[in-house]
Amino acid sequence: MIMAQLRYSMTGLAVHYDVDRHAGKLTRSGEPYRGDALTCAVDAGVYQDLAGSWLLVMADNGRWLPLRVNDSGYLTAAGCFAWSAEKGYYVPDPEGLPVMVDVPEQTFYRLSPDGETIAVWIFLLEHGNVRVPAL
Repeated sequence: MIMAQLRYSMTGLAVHYDVDRHAGKLTRSGEPYRGDALTCAVDAGVYQDLAGSWLLVMADNGRWLPLRVNDSGYLTAAGCFAWSAEKGYYVPDPEGLPVMVDVPEQTFYRLSPDGETIAVWIFLLEHGNVRVPAL
């Protein structure tokens, strides 16, 4: 059970790292990239404020995960695009939502089993117990 005070909410899209391009590389925190880690990247503009923080990422399909911020990228600069597993490339997001978190690939599939980009609501977990849900 999550027992925490929530603050700092963001709404946008979750996408996943390309595992082939990131395997063996270091994240901004200095940790090696792991495709199954409960971690995420946020936009470079907010990384300093969120580095090491745990985020509660709630997907529009009802799934959720606690993810720790350990990396950054220029996600907002990427614009409002969504990955389409069906097409195999990014397509304009019909809702115009910005990319908010970039998640390791295997972890992303726990949020979105079909691999489609998903809308998410993100809350900063201030403190409390975080238990990884069985999805």
